Amino acid sequence: DALPISYQLPPTLSVQWHTPVIGPIQPYLGLGVNWTVFFNEETTELLDTVIGGPTTLNLDSSLGVAGQVGADWNLNENWLINLDVRYISIETDAQVNGLELGKVDITPWVVSLNLGYKF
Repeated sequence: DALPISYQLPPTLSVQWHTPVIGPIQPYLGLGVNWTVFFNEETTELLDTVIGGPTTLNLDSSLGVAGQVGADWNLNENWLINLDVRYISIETDAQVNGLELGKVDITPWVVSLNLGYKF
């Protein structure tokens, strides 16, 4: 409970380039843009104690790039398994009680394993 808490909504829009199918595998690359919105930022009692009173945390929205590499593995005409790895660049300005603390870099790697059905 020593760290501040925040929720994020990180919608990402990507353009994908699918390479030719290699047997049952179809690899692809993606490049896109990410917009992350932070909300419900909360501080902790420890920070309140250190500051000497109630504290508020504010994180600005972030706009950044996203890269993607993945592949579809076609099991048959309709079913496929998808593996996807994304890198997302998120950078936000942080303020506590209105005082600018500086930039916070968040660079998550997101790995997805999906089961898909083609209609």
